[in-house]
Amino acid sequence: MRTYELITILRVSADSTLDQAKAALKEILDRHGAQANKDEDWGERKLHFEVDDLQTGHYLHSQLKAEPQAIKELKREMQIDRHILRFMIKRAA
Repeated sequence: MRTYELITILRVSADSTLDQAKAALKEILDRHGAQANKDEDWGERKLHFEVDDLQTGHYLHSQLKAEPQAIKELKREMQIDRHILRFMIKRAA
């Protein structure tokens, strides 16, 4: 297993709460065997530009361990999930 860093911007709006968005992200990670070692909640921040007519997003930073094959599938599912506005996964040094 390799160590990766994940930064996620979650959509928090009238139809979805922060808890629902975090649960959806955790479910995706669990489904692919990714283990979150450390989670940091960076809070709600203003976006540099609007994404889907939203001006703010809730930022999460996680350090996780996963197999390299699982990362490709994680990225695919995170692009589809409606709770996730943007994300970035990088291999930790």
